[in-house]
Order: sequence, then C-alpha cells, then structure tokens
Amino acid sequence: MIVSATGLAGGWFSAPCLNADEIPLYSDIRSDDNKIQIKSDTLVATEKMSEFKGHVRATQGDTVITCEQLKLFFKKGAMAQGESTPGNSSIERIIATDNVKIRMENRVAFAARAEYTLATEEIILTGTPAKVSSGNTLITGQKIILWMDGRIKVDGKEGDQKEGGQVEVIFYPEKELPGQKN
Repeated sequence: MIVSATGLAGGWFSAPCLNADEIPLYSDIRSDDNKIQIKSDTLVATEKMSEFKGHVRATQGDTVITCEQLKLFFKKGAMAQGESTPGNSSIERIIATDNVKIRMENRVAFAARAEYTLATEEIILTGTPAKVSSGNTLITGQKIILWMDGRIKVDGKEGDQKEGGQVEVIFYPEKELPGQKN
C-alpha cells in the first residue's frame, strides 16, 4: 500500500492517480521534498486515526522511518472543519512501534517505540535500550527525547544501575590519516 501526502503538518492524504491524464486527488503539492510517502502491507483509516502495519517505510525528504506499525492520530474535530479526508494539517501525533529506525539529517535512532508530537516538536524514543547515533557519538538510554531544534535529553532506567540502566555515551575518536597531524 502506498499513500502519498504533502508536508508533515500540512496537506492531504490520497491514493496515487490511476491514470496520468486524471486530475490529481490532491492540490496542495509544494515540492517533492515536502511530500510524505508511506508504504506498508496494510492500512486501516478512520476519522481519528490511520494505522499502517507490516514493513512500514515512511519517507519525507531525507528523513526515513522504518518500523512494523505506524499510527497517525488526528486532531479532534478536523473532519468537522470541512476536510473530506484527514489531512496532514490535522495530524496531532505519530507513533511508530516494533523495530523502529529513524534516519534524519546526521542522526540515526533505534527504539522499540517512537512518538512524535507536532505541537511540542519532540520525538520520544523508548525501549531496551533506545539509541541515537550521530557522527562519532553513540548515546544509549531507557528514554531519549529529541527536539527538532537539536536538543536531546536522555534518561536511564531508574533503580537499575546494576543492569546497565544508566545513560551511556560512547565517543569514537576520529582516526588520524597517515601523514596527517592533529
């Protein structure tokens, strides 16, 4: 199943056109970088939520999310405001579960669960453990919060320091190339 949409916070969901001569079902296309494409084995959609299951891959520009289940939750009353179908402008939050991997900019995140809330522009990663890799740094914790402005907060598992529940940061030194001095 392929669903295309425009913008994470603005646009319309629609199925691809059946015939190239037909008028597109969506009219708010701003650019290919703004388009969201979600592929999955199945899709179940209601007024309040769309749920993608099985081999889910969501792409917008250079950001790619893969997981086994992705749910889009829509704001209350979005359908009552005259939208014929739930659009991206009505998305309140997104939850990805089961083997979540997120590639964005210079970071890669791994978690059992990721929740993105549009109002706060934060991604909450949880799992045992959640991980974020950026350049030569690897960060591991029970709960990792990433904000779109680049901030990060990492929590270890409370009361479980013996079992590796603390936050862990590993810096890999950059290798010196032959003939190069630091």
